[in-house]
Amino acid sequence: MIRDLSVRIALQRPEIVGGVVSFVDAGGAWAALDDAERPRFSIRMRRDVRAGWRVAWDQRRFRIAAALDQDDARLDLICEEEIT
Repeated sequence: MIRDLSVRIALQRPEIVGGVVSFVDAGGAWAALDDAERPRFSIRMRRDVRAGWRVAWDQRRFRIAAALDQDDARLDLICEEEIT
């Protein structure tokens, strides 16, 4: 069971055009946020999300370092905040 899904995030996937990487919208998700050690967003299972994607939340951007399948119901996104 997933904890309280109270944070709305946008998922973005990388796209390379002319040798330049940009991120395009891949949909939104409700997430539970745990940032005790590293930012971790838990969402309902999606099979398309991969490391290298990005989470956009509240004017902040997070690179997904790992997407961990948890019991076929939940996907944990282990992230690193991108500082711009």
